[in-house]
Amino acid sequence: MIDTAYVCRPWAYEERKGERYLLIWPDLPMWIVADRELYLFLRLLDGNRDIDEIIVLLQKKIHKRIDVLKKEIKSILPQLINRAIVFRKGEEKRPINQTFEKAKIDNVYIAVTTRCNLNCRMCFNKYNQIPMKEELSTQEIKTFVDQLMSFCEKYANVSISGGEPLIVPEKTFEIAEYLSHKFRYVWIITNGTLVNRKIAKKFRDLGVMAVVSLDGACEKEHDSLRGKGAFKKTIHGIRTFKEEDVYVITNYVIHRNNFRQLDKYFELAKNLHVDEARFVQLKLIGGALENRLEKVYIDEIVDYAYDMFTKHPEYNNLRGRDIFTILGLMCRRSIKQKWCGTGKLTLTLNADGTIFPCASHWSREFAAGNIRKQTFSDIWLNSAVLKNLRKIYSVENVNEKCSQCIVRYWCGGGCRAETYYVTHDMHSPSIECKHIKRAILKMFWILADHPEFGRTKTITYPNIEPHVCWD
Repeated sequence: MIDTAYVCRPWAYEERKGERYLLIWPDLPMWIVADRELYLFLRLLDGNRDIDEIIVLLQKKIHKRIDVLKKEIKSILPQLINRAIVFRKGEEKRPINQTFEKAKIDNVYIAVTTRCNLNCRMCFNKYNQIPMKEELSTQEIKTFVDQLMSFCEKYANVSISGGEPLIVPEKTFEIAEYLSHKFRYVWIITNGTLVNRKIAKKFRDLGVMAVVSLDGACEKEHDSLRGKGAFKKTIHGIRTFKEEDVYVITNYVIHRNNFRQLDKYFELAKNLHVDEARFVQLKLIGGALENRLEKVYIDEIVDYAYDMFTKHPEYNNLRGRDIFTILGLMCRRSIKQKWCGTGKLTLTLNADGTIFPCASHWSREFAAGNIRKQTFSDIWLNSAVLKNLRKIYSVENVNEKCSQCIVRYWCGGGCRAETYYVTHDMHSPSIECKHIKRAILKMFWILADHPEFGRTKTITYPNIEPHVCWD
C-alpha cells in the first residue's frame, strides 16, 4: 500500500478554523475535519507520487519523524479509501450510495381519532376533523397493519396519535397491543391530561412508550398554547407514568416565546425523571400558520442547544429524538438523503382511512388513497400522488438551487410540507434554506469534537431488546 500512487478526490468546499480544515465532498456525500498534517497529506495525493515520496515531502513541512508519519498514514489511509475520498491511481470508481433508495418505511403514524380534549394554537391537525361515525374501526386498522408489515424496516417506529388517542382508550390499547407483537417500537402520542393510574399501568403492561406534549417549563408558557389548566394535568400525567415505570419522552415544540426556556425545560424534565426530553421546531402548518406563531430557525437552535449541552452535561442523558441529535445523526451517517423521506420512509394513516405521505402533508391534495377502497400495497406502489412526490421532492430535481448545494444530501431539502404550505410551491427551496446550511456546517465542526452528539440513546424498556435507534 505504501509504494502505490494514490489520488485524493477534489473537495468542493473548504472552511478553515485555526489549524483545522472542514472539507466536503457533496457528491459522495462525505466530510472530514482535518488537522494541518492530514490536510497537507491530502493535497499531496495527486497520483504522481507514491506514499514514500509524499512522506518525505510532508516531513519537511511538519517536522515529524519519518517512522511516526508512516505509522499514522498506514492507519488513516484505509479509512480514507473506505470513504471514497482517496483511491488508487487508475482505479477511480464513483461510489454507489443506494442507502436511501433501498430504505423501507421506518416511521408510521396511525391516527385512531381526530377528536381532542384540547384546542392547541399550533395544531397541524386543525382542519382535519373526522366525524366519529367515519373513524376507522379497530379491525380495519389491524388489517392495515397486516398489509403494512412487508414494507417496513425491521426496527420501524409506529406511533398511535390523534387527535388525542386517550379519548378512545379501549381502541387505542387494543391497537397498541396488536402492534406490540409486530413492531419493536410502539409509541402513543398524548397531551397527558387524561392519564390516570389505570392508563399508566396499561402502557407499562403492553410495553408501549409515551410521548407527552410539554410546551413550556412553566404553567404560563404551556397553557398559552394548550389552554388554561393543561400544564398541571400534563405534569400529573407524566408523574403518574413514571410512578408506573413507563418510558416517557416529553415533546417540546420550540417557538420564539419559549425558545430561551429550553434549559429550564430540561431541568424540569430531569426533575420529573423522564427518559428523554425531545425538542422540535415549530412547523408553519395548520394552526401555527393561521395564528402567526414565530418560528425559530434551526441554526439558532443548534447554537443554543450546543451551548446548553456543553454547559450542562447532565442533560445529555435526556437527548434522544430531538432536532439537535437527529441533525447530528444525519451528518454523522452521511447517506444520500434525497429528501425528507415523506411518502417513502414515512406515512400517516388518517382516522378515516386516508393515507398521507407524512403527518405534515395533511391536506386533501396529498391524499394518496384510502384503505377502505384499496389495499395498502396498491396505494403505496401505485398512487400518483406518492409517485409525484418521490420524483419532484428529490434535491436532485426539485430546483436548481437545491441540486447544486454542497449540503444537499444532509439537508434533503428541509421540510417539504412546511415549504409548500408557506410558499404554495412544491418546487421552492426550504423556507429556512440558508439556516439549514449554516446549521449543518456548524454540526460538522461540532461532531469533530463531540461525536457523541451524532448518536441517539439506547432504549431500555420491558419487553424490548436494547437497541440504539437510528444508529
